[in-house]
Amino acid sequence: MAAIWRPPGRAADKPILLQVGRFDRFKDPLGVIEAYRLVKRQHDCRLVLVGGAESDDPEGVELSAEVREAASHDPDLHVLELPGEHVEVNALSARPPSSSRSRRARASSRVAEAM
Repeated sequence: MAAIWRPPGRAADKPILLQVGRFDRFKDPLGVIEAYRLVKRQHDCRLVLVGGAESDDPEGVELSAEVREAASHDPDLHVLELPGEHVEVNALSARPPSSSRSRRARASSRVAEAM
């Protein structure tokens, strides 16, 4: 899993904010980018958006293009578009390596995901 998180050439010097999921309006990846930019004002971090759109979903394809455009001017904002299920998505969803989140924070995250 460490090889997925830190492939050669990708620094691990900043905290990573991560969203994993299909790019659609309900998951609001553009809103996540806006939130990241607010956080970035006070904390040096990276945002990684992992997901994509199905080729038969025109709105999702359009949203993916908007996400790529919004990310194109920020070297700390990475978009990893993956069609279908991939080992990378599963690894990123499971638990980031060297996660310093407390048990309480992980539980809160699971509750938020369920909502």
